[in-house]
Amino acid sequence: QNYFGVVRALDQAEAEVRSGVNSAQPRFQIDQIEQNMLSGRRALINSCNSLETSLDRMKLAVGLPTETQINIDLAELESLTLRDEMEVAGELVRRARDRVVEQLESPRKDREDLISTTLVLLDRILVWTSLHEQGDQLDSVDKELRVLRARIGVDKSYVVVDRAKRQLNLIRQAVPPAAPITVFRGTSDWVEAQLALTASQLQLFDELALKGGDREAVLKTFIESRKATDRLQERMTSLLRGEPGEMLSVLQSESDAMLKTLIALEPVARRMVGAVAARPDAKTELSNSISQSKSLLKRLVDLGGNLQTGLPEMKISTDDAMVTALVQRLDLMNERGNLADDWRGIKLAADDLKSVLNLNVRHSLESRDDKPFNFSVEDSQTEVRAALDLPLNRRSQRNAFRQALINYQVGRRSLMALEDNVKFNARQDLRQLSLDRVQYNISVVSAALASERVYSTQLELSLGLATVRARDFLEAQSAYRSNLSSVARGRLGYIVNRARLALDLELLLLDDRGMWPELNDESYQPERDSEFPENGGPTYGELPNGVWPSEKIKRMQNANRPGTANE
Repeated sequence: QNYFGVVRALDQAEAEVRSGVNSAQPRFQIDQIEQNMLSGRRALINSCNSLETSLDRMKLAVGLPTETQINIDLAELESLTLRDEMEVAGELVRRARDRVVEQLESPRKDREDLISTTLVLLDRILVWTSLHEQGDQLDSVDKELRVLRARIGVDKSYVVVDRAKRQLNLIRQAVPPAAPITVFRGTSDWVEAQLALTASQLQLFDELALKGGDREAVLKTFIESRKATDRLQERMTSLLRGEPGEMLSVLQSESDAMLKTLIALEPVARRMVGAVAARPDAKTELSNSISQSKSLLKRLVDLGGNLQTGLPEMKISTDDAMVTALVQRLDLMNERGNLADDWRGIKLAADDLKSVLNLNVRHSLESRDDKPFNFSVEDSQTEVRAALDLPLNRRSQRNAFRQALINYQVGRRSLMALEDNVKFNARQDLRQLSLDRVQYNISVVSAALASERVYSTQLELSLGLATVRARDFLEAQSAYRSNLSSVARGRLGYIVNRARLALDLELLLLDDRGMWPELNDESYQPERDSEFPENGGPTYGELPNGVWPSEKIKRMQNANRPGTANE
């Protein structure tokens, strides 16, 4: 976007040089614009190459050959871009609205300034509403606003006509008398202003969708006057070049006649758009302009209210986020189970340090006369043996017991560290989201300001003001591109950090496609969940079947679940 903007600026500058206009930029400034254009082309080529490389890496990541042709759906990216454009457009509307309010509250109201600021506000509202219509957030409202835009455009044309008229009167009343060429230029400016007025009235007629009237006659006179004025300017150019056959007095007479024709056409054009033929006085026109500005502000409130922009705030408190994470995190559940295993290991290692008493009872019966089932009690023998193993020399068992104690303390500290990290991550995620919101708002304001700077710098550069150079325009373009990139990065970073918060709170639940449904839902708000999941099992795990645990071990199965009060 920055590259094509610089290309347009370069084409315009070169066209002005070829046409020989007085406001054409010097050659060194055009060379500077061309140099910046070449730098932009280089950056664009590098970006395209990086995009191709990223696509190849993505293909390899999903298991596709790099030469495979794939179609990527950019609907999600376009939706995010549209939201950013709406944010910047809304900020531009707010800035223009503040200027209009300032003009209305001023004790000394200037109609020209009021009309100019109102037109800027209206143009920005039209852009803002068109973006919202693309996002299906507003119904079509262009018709009413465009009619108002055409009406204020007529008022703006009247302001230009009045300015040209005053300037010509000052030229004609100058002492000593002004040069004839100066008088001709003043007359030409008035003619151009009258032509612009007629064009704006024709546009208003078309926006009103009126039929009949004097449109055909007005349009015919306008086209003829436009062609005659262009021919007159060409003849004046020939005269200034010293070509024979033209006289300034003749050109002045024709210009005066053209001006009279357009002045006579004005009442007809006014009746064409439904206005009275006679133009009201200055006080009435100022009052009408004030009413139009106020009605536009009211319409703006009806359209978008207070134009609140920015990223949504996470309403969950820090304490609720930490409680939710401590209760719901699956890795914490595993760590608690590991700690319970270490505690059971202590019990098992301690059993090996106890005294062991083994009792061995043996009773034998013998048969007689080679008869296998002829047993006799008299031939029976009973033996009882007892073996006592005292814990006097169990170095390996004592070492195992000490290692079990150490393992338990290590596991306990690991659980505590994990809990601290879980709480820290929850707090950090909320802080980062708050920072993202603030930075995003700053980026939006900066982008809006940079957009105004580009427009004003380009306008001043085209007027040939000595205080503006091509470098100023290039810097404005670069700042605008940089701020737009900051807006895009801010929204993407916010979405990623919001997903990270949901992941850290164990609230990132995926659908059947493996996607998080709330990824692009700006209204999503994580809620406190302090109830241990039903499928989470016992707090410290389950004992396997077929064992005979002690009562102390059995107590672990009755431990309260996280998030519940101790009984």
